[in-house]
Amino acid sequence: MSQNPRYPWGTGPAEPTDPGVPAPDPREFPLDMMEMTSVEKALSVLDSFRGQLSSLGVTEVAEANGLPKSTAYRLLSHLVASGLLERDGRKYRPSWQIFELAQSSILGRVDGPPTLAKPLMTELYVETRGVVHFGVRRGNDVLVAEKIHGPDSVALPTRIGARLPLTTTALGKALLAEQIDQEGRTAIPSPLIRLTRNSKSAPQMLVDQLARTRPMGYTVDLEETVLGVSCVGAIVTRGTRPVGALSVSVRSVAFDEAKLARRVVRFARMLSNMLVSAEEMNADVEREDGGPHLRRSS
Repeated sequence: MSQNPRYPWGTGPAEPTDPGVPAPDPREFPLDMMEMTSVEKALSVLDSFRGQLSSLGVTEVAEANGLPKSTAYRLLSHLVASGLLERDGRKYRPSWQIFELAQSSILGRVDGPPTLAKPLMTELYVETRGVVHFGVRRGNDVLVAEKIHGPDSVALPTRIGARLPLTTTALGKALLAEQIDQEGRTAIPSPLIRLTRNSKSAPQMLVDQLARTRPMGYTVDLEETVLGVSCVGAIVTRGTRPVGALSVSVRSVAFDEAKLARRVVRFARMLSNMLVSAEEMNADVEREDGGPHLRRSS
């Protein structure tokens, strides 16, 4: 199989974008066909920078989007002028404006799950000396929203903002497990991504693995994403709604599933409780400020 640019340390077909997000009604945005085509091309060019390479040249962007080099150059020039990209010698890279926009999202807010998770993740790293990830689901991937590790952690080719397969990672399996409980094998994305020889090759194999650990509140990645690395993950909720997952990855030679699972599950529950408390605190502030939940005066 050819290398997958989204998961550069493994192989497998690329996955589609998030199917759970409905597309906007084009009738609400009366752009003509030429404008819409230009917007779509510009967004496609921006999406080319999702990956491991920090900078891309005109030829790389053109090839990635099936565009003539002259068109790619014009689009890149417009994106530089708008502040979304910046020059890096003869190449281009995302600008700080992209970072600022990202920080405006729920994942970047001071009351967002990754921010609240960071102190707990640091404590979990101190206890385990593993690589601690917090991730959220995006379509058939899990997006790494926060990562904590140290010089004594196993080396992993992951970074904040990277996407990983739902079906090989403990993070992804934790997010997928509830849906699989309800829908069985039909909930599993197809085709299955294979990053190592240990990646599950059939839906039933994944269902069987989850059936073993899911009742105990966790999921595992047994060298299915990176050889020599094993991982435990647990779901994080706000009330009854899943908002993400927490995981710890360690070297397989030091992997104690039961011991690591107890820690990950405990910290995931602590983070879930923190999210509920933060939501209740925000609701109290809204009431005090006369927001939408203001009590009626008697």
